[in-house]
Amino acid sequence: MYFQLHPSRVLSVVISATLPIILAAPSSAQLGIAAFSHTPLLAQTNFPEFDYENYDFWVDQCFTLTEQQQYAEALTACEKAIVLKPKKDNSEIWMARSQNLFQLGRYAETIVSINQVIAASPRHSGAMAYQCAALFQLQQYGSAIDHCEQALQTDGDWGNVAPEFAWYYHGLTLHAIGRLETALTSFSQAVRLNPEDKLARAECLSTALEINSTDASICDPQAPIVADSSDPSSQPSPQPSSQTSPQLSPASSSASPEATFQQVIRMSEQALAIDPSRPEIWFQQGLALEQLGQYERALTAFDRALQLQNTSSLTLAHRCAVLNLLERYEPALESCNQAFQADQRWGSLGVAYGLTQQSLALMGLGSLDEALAAIDQAVALESPYQAVALTQRSNVLSAMGRYDEAIATAQSAIDLDPGPAGAATQESSNNSDPAATTEQEPNDHPDPADASALNSQAVSYWLRGESSDYEKANTIIQTALASYKQPQVLQETFESTTYVEPLALRLRGQILAQFNQGRIFSSLGHRDQAIAAYDQALDLYNQANQHGISTLSNPLFAELLLNQGAVYLDFYPNLAAQSFEKAVNLDPARFEAWYNWALALTRLEEYDRATRAYDQAEQLKPNTAAVQAGRLQIMLGRASVLAQKGKTQDAMALYDQVLAIDPTNETAQQQLQQLIQSSVSTGR
Repeated sequence: MYFQLHPSRVLSVVISATLPIILAAPSSAQLGIAAFSHTPLLAQTNFPEFDYENYDFWVDQCFTLTEQQQYAEALTACEKAIVLKPKKDNSEIWMARSQNLFQLGRYAETIVSINQVIAASPRHSGAMAYQCAALFQLQQYGSAIDHCEQALQTDGDWGNVAPEFAWYYHGLTLHAIGRLETALTSFSQAVRLNPEDKLARAECLSTALEINSTDASICDPQAPIVADSSDPSSQPSPQPSSQTSPQLSPASSSASPEATFQQVIRMSEQALAIDPSRPEIWFQQGLALEQLGQYERALTAFDRALQLQNTSSLTLAHRCAVLNLLERYEPALESCNQAFQADQRWGSLGVAYGLTQQSLALMGLGSLDEALAAIDQAVALESPYQAVALTQRSNVLSAMGRYDEAIATAQSAIDLDPGPAGAATQESSNNSDPAATTEQEPNDHPDPADASALNSQAVSYWLRGESSDYEKANTIIQTALASYKQPQVLQETFESTTYVEPLALRLRGQILAQFNQGRIFSSLGHRDQAIAAYDQALDLYNQANQHGISTLSNPLFAELLLNQGAVYLDFYPNLAAQSFEKAVNLDPARFEAWYNWALALTRLEEYDRATRAYDQAEQLKPNTAAVQAGRLQIMLGRASVLAQKGKTQDAMALYDQVLAIDPTNETAQQQLQQLIQSSVSTGR
């Protein structure tokens, strides 16, 4: 006897979708701007004793203190100078006053003050840039864009204001109204004009990630630009707000998916190195790591995002998904439950995503009734996640042994019209009769999104095990495998953005389907085809690992290796032993791995190693009948070897020990009788 594992844990895969998130407009703290205060004008400041009517002194104090970032004191000095000579050509003093008001968070007063500068110097680009920044802070985005564009298009005086200041606030304002592509261009210009501007670079990288552009060169200050960066008038003029934003072509359009996600990770790391207090960037990094199956790192990223913003339902749900994939079901369930108490911002897939992950966690904990109740709520919702929810429902029903319902539910998922993203889905009228659905022929030309449902349906047929069910399962799993080979994207309605389906989960589903095919072939008695299916699954697994994509947890991979070894055992015990040994190394706490390895080693007559393996198995499950039977097999094997070597007395002693444990053991009785007769005939 050897253990072939119940396949309920290798049925199929539930998609964990990549979702967008809108970055909020930067706060005053993020911009290094003081909170709004009502410091009185001409506040008393401890200046050195001097002639307080000396205009030149106050002008000098105004500019010097401004440079030293002593904004309150500088404001007092600037205003004293203006009071002393109000009619003098003092637009630069007004400009300094405006800058100090801005840094003190007094934005409405900044605008009034800046108007004095523009009235005296209509082509003062620096003043227009500060007007733009103040209007942005007051959320007057239309006027802010107009002033930034005037500043950048006017060949005017910048004073002590750098042109990148205008590009930066132009980008912030465009970002606030959702024009992300044009905002990215503006941030890029700011970075190139001032490579030391860390805030601009952080915004640039963050915005690039938002629009799924992995072209990090757009935020590279060393990237060449055609215009002369020293001359602001030669910079590309920002597109007027009435025009359509240009569409950027991500550099990853021809790159491999794994390279794309690796680039997202690098870009997020760069942005977080500048400003680690951005939960949305930690979230984006977590999504990319989740795509690549780097679940431990993804969990860390989601945890960091939640430390900064612990009310995000979407982040909590993705944390739940990652924990499910790590098979840590208790904390996964806790995270999902917290998501339902949080801000209820679920992205385009809605709360159905959270309910599906909750069902997966409950299923992992063995709470099948609760898992079914959770997934029934998800199925009842009109959402783009409907097909995935139905597939999970099929998995739960299959685990409950309700195979007819599981088959019918999987068919409902297959029959859904995928349509455009976000379109409401509806079930085929053929599914109104579950009994009729059970016997329905499989879809010959499925959409790639059907692959997971097909995989689930195939396994349900296999587990049901009625007449012809194995053949049906084989036909369906072949269709699933063909579907997995089709390119697939997950269409998101949010911001009309297209997202690649989670790569690691797609590969995981394909590997599991390949293994399920091997198990089905084994049940059909097609040993060579089963071995070929297992080999293909292992090739896929190894290829994914070589590209840095983790697809299976160690316990799950060990389970698959155990199924492979079971096929090898009768004909290729050496290959079976190799599979079982790998399973032992991957999951040392699994009884079946140690037992099957001991069984293969016994057939290879490696009795010492087999004994040690049985010892380990017995520690995990004491007094197991299978282990005791295995030990008897080792004793019989050892006795046979001793007899072949002519050590008759030693062999007979071992057979006696076997019969002392199991008096009815026919092999020991027959072999012992033959040895006794041989001894009598030879006179030994």
